[in-house]
Amino acid sequence: MKIYLLNLGDERCVFYSEGPETVAEDETAAEPRQGIRGWAERRYKSLQVVLTESEKGVGLRVRRIWEWLQKRIPPDEPMLRSLRGVRAVVLHHPLTFTEEETRSLWTVYLKSRQGRHMFWFVINALVSPLTLLLAPLPGPNVIGYWFVYRSVCHLLARLGARNARSEQVSAEFLSTNALDGSFNATDNERIASLSSSFGLNGLEDFVKRTAAKKTSTRRKTPLTAF
Repeated sequence: MKIYLLNLGDERCVFYSEGPETVAEDETAAEPRQGIRGWAERRYKSLQVVLTESEKGVGLRVRRIWEWLQKRIPPDEPMLRSLRGVRAVVLHHPLTFTEEETRSLWTVYLKSRQGRHMFWFVINALVSPLTLLLAPLPGPNVIGYWFVYRSVCHLLARLGARNARSEQVSAEFLSTNALDGSFNATDNERIASLSSSFGLNGLEDFVKRTAAKKTSTRRKTPLTAF
């Protein structure tokens, strides 16, 4: 899985990837996972189907609300969920960052995200049963679905961060001058150049969302992930 270290200026760094959201589909179908991870992945897929394939009437309105809510999810979360099934990552970083520095940033980032998603998994899991009080209201219980969905997403993101930190996952670090220098969400020319160089289709949207949410890691000590 390819991951890119991006420098957004002011010592703020982010990790970006367009790795597959669904991990080892054929493998999963042939050999279903057991335990809490298997339950989470099955629940995640079923909720995705229910909430993304509605095309008419109330279902269509629900889907539009759902898509609006999806845009409020931290932009790095899909990458973390994708990490749960990888066995190797390739981290592309600027020449101005040493391998040791990049490794340190990556480790701190994963540790921070693992703790953060565990916290929000617990919060959403505790809130989910309370949304049953909304069941008598007409129409789909979007709020209830959302808290269940988010609890599952946080669990999968935590599993991804934990997997990436384990010794079972190898990490290769490749430096490239194409990533040198900093840029921001308004630097359209630089974003377009990077997108073209590395074949990244979602980079522009990711950078804009990241800039708005400030989900980054500081380069210098103390290494703090937000």
